[in-house]
Amino acid sequence: GVEQQLRVFQQALNEVPKSGEVWCEGARIFLNPHSACFNLHVARRFLNFAIEFTPQYGDSFIEYLRLQMLVASPEAAVERLWQLCINAEPNYGVLWFHCKPS
Repeated sequence: GVEQQLRVFQQALNEVPKSGEVWCEGARIFLNPHSACFNLHVARRFLNFAIEFTPQYGDSFIEYLRLQMLVASPEAAVERLWQLCINAEPNYGVLWFHCKPS
């Protein structure tokens, strides 16, 4: 359950606190609307860490876009994310490869 997810997330942060992949996985826990921990503010904070620490991990940008869709972000915010993504040139991530045009 969610308690186990949070426990594993905390252990991973203790091991690799500057891993964007770990922060993105933490954000996914809080982005789940079926979770008792559903919290978009926490998810946003974690995704900011993810992009700061590992900008080449494309999944963080995809999850951030999903967050922006959930909160109906203004078009300017989506454009800023788009520019951030272009500048970061992400090059890996399961979602990234699935969504990226060939």
